[in-house]
Amino acid sequence: MEEIGKKKFIKPEVKYYQFGLTILSVAASVMLFPLFFLMIGNEDGNLYIGAFAICAMIFIPIIIYYGYRLVYFVRLNPTNLQKVKLEKVVSSYSRYVCFALVMDIDGVKKEVRTLPVFSPILMGVNLIDNFSQKTAIVGYDAEKDIAVIVEIVDNEIKEE
Repeated sequence: MEEIGKKKFIKPEVKYYQFGLTILSVAASVMLFPLFFLMIGNEDGNLYIGAFAICAMIFIPIIIYYGYRLVYFVRLNPTNLQKVKLEKVVSSYSRYVCFALVMDIDGVKKEVRTLPVFSPILMGVNLIDNFSQKTAIVGYDAEKDIAVIVEIVDNEIKEE
């Protein structure tokens, strides 16, 4: 039973994809709505049709991808739940970092990484300082071969 006044923990992957989907949706709206209205309100709208189509082809697949990933992680029920300390931070190809954890997967010790959804800088979602050196309940997603932080059990997460 959840305590009164305690904020519900949102998985870092869910926060990351919610944030990305919000930013992409706003950017797409800012680009596509003016082009749409210029396209229908102008006699020579053919130029705007091409610009609208190019912008739509860029934004729509990315928005669909982020939406798919968001739904996946919202519905995910990871297996092999266990308490681990989030100590080893690993850099990735982007400006985000991930944690490398040793988990017991079906009786076998295995190093598993989280997704790179943690930000080492002040701007961004899932600040690394809110997770590093904390004890967390972590689950395993066998389909994607990743670790998923289900809940932080020791210290409260700072407001972002």
